[in-house]
Amino acid sequence: MGVALKAGFYYEQAYGAASERMHSEMDIAYSEFLQD
Repeated sequence: MGVALKAGFYYEQAYGAASERMHSEMDIAYSEFLQD
């Protein structure tokens, strides 16, 4: 139980970080697109 809970927590952290990074990269690409 504890191990699964811990694994789920780390998965949430890693997924959240990857998701935020992807969104910020999309925002940067979009703003560069608007500037052209």
